[in-house]
Amino acid sequence: MNLFGKKGQLSLEFSAILLVMILLSTMSIYHFLDNNLSEKERTLDKIGVGAETAVSLINSKYNGTYNKYPVSYLGMKTNGENITIYVYAKQLSNQSKDFIVDYTYNSQKINRSKYYITVEVQ
Repeated sequence: MNLFGKKGQLSLEFSAILLVMILLSTMSIYHFLDNNLSEKERTLDKIGVGAETAVSLINSKYNGTYNKYPVSYLGMKTNGENITIYVYAKQLSNQSKDFIVDYTYNSQKINRSKYYITVEVQ
């Protein structure tokens, strides 16, 4: 009977040590990323995520957006505070371009007065 109690205690101690290791790892990763990425790099990452999501939503005909041909996100280019989002499509309406820009600003909470985003079709 004493043997079963020790196994349970070892299991509990192991679980506590494992929890502390996971917590310390998470904290060190957060600290590393927070100190090594600038605000601009984090904002550019948000813009990329927002643009990719907007393109996916256009392809799924979200919120009345309709494009006759599929749209592909190619990437983005920065020139100071001007950001150009590149997409591939046979044709893309101005409504779809505006949707990509507005969705990126609104969903990622990008400061419109600081960053100027445009969409260019390839």
